[in-house]
Amino acid sequence: MKNLSLLILIALWAGFNSTTMKAQKTLHIVSKEVKKKLSCNAGSGISVDAEKSNIEIKGWDKNYVDLKMELISKHPKKEVAEQEVNYLKYDISEERGHHSIRNYFQNDDGFSTVKGSLSVKYFLKVPYSCPVDIIQSYGSLSVQDLDSDFQGNLKFVSGKIKNLSRNVTLDTKFGGVECIDIGGVFKAKLRKTNLTLSRLNGQVDIESRYGRIDIEDTNMDMLSLNGDKTKVSLFSNQPEKFNYHLSTTFADIKVPDSFGDVWEGKDSVHYKNINPANNALIRINTSYQPISIQVK
Repeated sequence: MKNLSLLILIALWAGFNSTTMKAQKTLHIVSKEVKKKLSCNAGSGISVDAEKSNIEIKGWDKNYVDLKMELISKHPKKEVAEQEVNYLKYDISEERGHHSIRNYFQNDDGFSTVKGSLSVKYFLKVPYSCPVDIIQSYGSLSVQDLDSDFQGNLKFVSGKIKNLSRNVTLDTKFGGVECIDIGGVFKAKLRKTNLTLSRLNGQVDIESRYGRIDIEDTNMDMLSLNGDKTKVSLFSNQPEKFNYHLSTTFADIKVPDSFGDVWEGKDSVHYKNINPANNALIRINTSYQPISIQVK
């Protein structure tokens, strides 16, 4: 009898636990959609100020901006998700042809705390020649196919920037960014950020503190990289086409054997190779992390 009672208790507990786990796995998602068509004439631009967001921007051959936003609320309780989707607010404004878009969070009474997960998805198609300026915290960013300047001020963002023929300026904290096929000047100020650069064709100017920078298949006119505790790697199928001025402290420099010797001091390591036949100079200065030049 005792064994039978024990089995019954175990069965009841298992059933209760299974029901509880199923309830915990249920997540209600409530969303609102916003669609706008914004005129964009010559000289117009667009700015986005976003938080807790995923942003996708693509260039196209129309003369207006196609904007779609998804305001998303998630919570195990449907009534909470339905209530909190109303906490997601946005503004769209225009001044002298420049469009500004932002999202923010505001509850109805100003005191209640958010119980669920709130986020926003942006989908923008912009004219190829429309300059874009992004301020973003927490989320992801994708930008591609622009023939205009791009600026990004990013915090806790994972980003990919591809096929931009003009200038790119980045200021990032606590994130990771991949840049591919950049035709103009590339400038970046990085803090605790990992950066990957591929197929760059202009001048490159980078300041970095704490992070890793990988540079691949590049035809840069010039690279100036000042780093602090930043690991730097350059991968090229023709590394000999560049001039080099490399230095680091409390770390190593590795170059191909054909490059010659690396000079080692007490606390610092240097490598310099200047060939008048080469036009592009790669100047890298960092500390506490290595520099490597590798044949790809």
